[in-house]
Amino acid sequence: MGLRFNRQDAQLGAIPVGVYVTDTTTTPEPVGLPNRAVDWGLLPSGTTGQVLTVNADGSIAWSSSSTNPMTTAGDTVYGGASGAETRLPIGTAGQVLTVNTGATAPSWTTVAVPGTLPVTLGSNHMTWAAAPPTTGTWAVGDVCWNTAATAGGSPGWVNTSASGSGTWKAMANLAS
Repeated sequence: MGLRFNRQDAQLGAIPVGVYVTDTTTTPEPVGLPNRAVDWGLLPSGTTGQVLTVNADGSIAWSSSSTNPMTTAGDTVYGGASGAETRLPIGTAGQVLTVNTGATAPSWTTVAVPGTLPVTLGSNHMTWAAAPPTTGTWAVGDVCWNTAATAGGSPGWVNTSASGSGTWKAMANLAS
């Protein structure tokens, strides 16, 4: 197939198309073969929303653009299995776009923000309270910041035990 445009055809709104043929047959040949005649025709203009596609037999035609999978304001489209358009519904307030665990698709994730406890930092956690935690499961290196810190007092605690609710040790005291 070959495409050729000229000003007159463009003004008419049609697209000139050509197929390389041998003698009187209409078997499509690869573009650019020497000593081939070109059979030209005009492909009429498509309608709004149509795209130019190549059919399995090598001919070209207008077709409707892909079906829009979005249903809600804020939806996102991404390439799913084999590149198929896939809808990702809009997330909720405060979520961020990340990649799923299998690294195969985007997904919405809620991230901790100050005031949402505990905050996860890598494999450790950080929380805020007036005293170290006495319940829950905490890892070595987790931190609890003192919300009632005073001059001369501890700014928080660090967990030093991997069992149960942990063993919390006070950080160095603040200056008085």
